Amino acid sequence: MPGVLEKIKPLHVWQHPQLYLQNVSELKATLSKAQTAYVERSKSTAELQPIEASRQFRTMELRQFYLPVGSVKDVNDLSLVSFIKDGDFTVCLPGDLNARGWRLHLKNKAFQYWLRETNLFVASHHGRISGYLDKAFEFLSPKLIVISDKEQTKGRTVLARAPYRDHARGVKLLDGSFRKVLTTKGDGRIRVVVKDGKWEVETSRTGQPAAKSYSP
Repeated sequence: MPGVLEKIKPLHVWQHPQLYLQNVSELKATLSKAQTAYVERSKSTAELQPIEASRQFRTMELRQFYLPVGSVKDVNDLSLVSFIKDGDFTVCLPGDLNARGWRLHLKNKAFQYWLRETNLFVASHHGRISGYLDKAFEFLSPKLIVISDKEQTKGRTVLARAPYRDHARGVKLLDGSFRKVLTTKGDGRIRVVVKDGKWEVETSRTGQPAAKSYSP
């Protein structure tokens, strides 16, 4: 993380407000105890509802949802789920959220609304099965799904992929083919440009726009 901050020099950095970078590894070992203490203190699973925060940047709106520490046993389910909206274009970035986290977030009506607004979805947990929940697609119907992945993770080849192609509406490519999912493993860097209510996709593997401009 210090290297990322030095290289990119971001103006803003957001993380779960109940977490600190130095205690995430420790949290993985103590999350079960934290959940027991949370439930005992709250006395009700209804209080496991996600928390919402919103910010405005010129024409862009940032809406974030997160689960309180103690509401889940897997640290991945504490990922910030971020929605960035500008005009008719909305992207959803769910981090490493797993199925359990999705189920809790889907109880929130505001979260459901933002899923319906999404037309570009970055797949949760690098497209792994653990980050997929079919019920989320009762609300989510994106034009395009992007998976940020690589062939190997911690020395193991990742074979199983979630059936995201069943849920995206798809885009027509310049060569006449139709794509619903793009991956960084197969397509390289992926760039989405939105202008005047239309957007197009460009990948580094083709060296040219991968999708024609279209209205969202």
